[in-house]
Amino acid sequence: MLTKKSLLIVLFCYNRARELKNAINSINKHVNGVDVALFDDDSNDVDTINVINEHYNNFVCVYRGTDKTLSDQKCGGLYSNMQRAYEYAWRNDYKYVYFIQDDMQIVRNLNDNVLAEYDDIFKSDSRITQIDPRFLREEQSGIYDSNIKAYWLKKRPHFAASGFFDLNKLKEKEFHFIVNKQTSYKLASEKDLIRVCPYTPITMHIPFPELYRKKTIKNETIKVAQRGVWHYKDLSAEAINGMDFRDPQVLPYARTCLQISGGKFINLLYNYYPDQLIYGGGMSLPHYFAQKYKKTIKSFFKKARKKILYR
Repeated sequence: MLTKKSLLIVLFCYNRARELKNAINSINKHVNGVDVALFDDDSNDVDTINVINEHYNNFVCVYRGTDKTLSDQKCGGLYSNMQRAYEYAWRNDYKYVYFIQDDMQIVRNLNDNVLAEYDDIFKSDSRITQIDPRFLREEQSGIYDSNIKAYWLKKRPHFAASGFFDLNKLKEKEFHFIVNKQTSYKLASEKDLIRVCPYTPITMHIPFPELYRKKTIKNETIKVAQRGVWHYKDLSAEAINGMDFRDPQVLPYARTCLQISGGKFINLLYNYYPDQLIYGGGMSLPHYFAQKYKKTIKSFFKKARKKILYR
């Protein structure tokens, strides 16, 4: 049964001090009575290390990439650390884990009602291995199933790098997190892991986080918004009431449900920018337009090449 005692929250981080501090503050504010572990991928940023040290005693476990007590390997990225966290939780008799990343924020209380809802979802279908408690992005769509009281996802239904996992089901399916995203996704599909989104989401990636790819910060050609400083306003009692009693056919999209801190300009970007640019994904403004109009650009150069060749 999913309860506060059977659950371990695992927070993953690397070199994003401001985002990490915000994530920790949101856990402290909205989670009570649940063990929390921190898995750091050997951060070398002084500010990040200071944040970890400041909150060190709040965690039941702090793992760093150079720590050999949990593994004889050095840091290996998010997915390797997810496997280490999974093994740690299993060895310490937790039944469920909630994986959360440093660029995420919990916006409402993880209380007994929410846990009971998630527990019912896990019990409703033996195939459901993961509950993804994030608000949805604009490109995501789902179908509400009244039998499980959750949303089946139309895109990437098998696995995501954050969310609640049922450890017993992972063991039964002999699943393990592999070194990178692609191989973990492939194995999740082969093992028929199923991810659903609950009626009641509680967390989301913050807008405009600092972007890291292969442990290197990604520099943008055009930087429209300062990164790593923005966060969400907590859901008000009125907003929570509206969410809890909405029509299930109304999907919980992040930008419909969540408001961010900041002035008019950043809110304008938040309201009208594409999701790929708001939530990162390693995509800069030029990269976004290159991807969006990739076919058009290829077609243009193909036609131009033909004109040159046959002139």
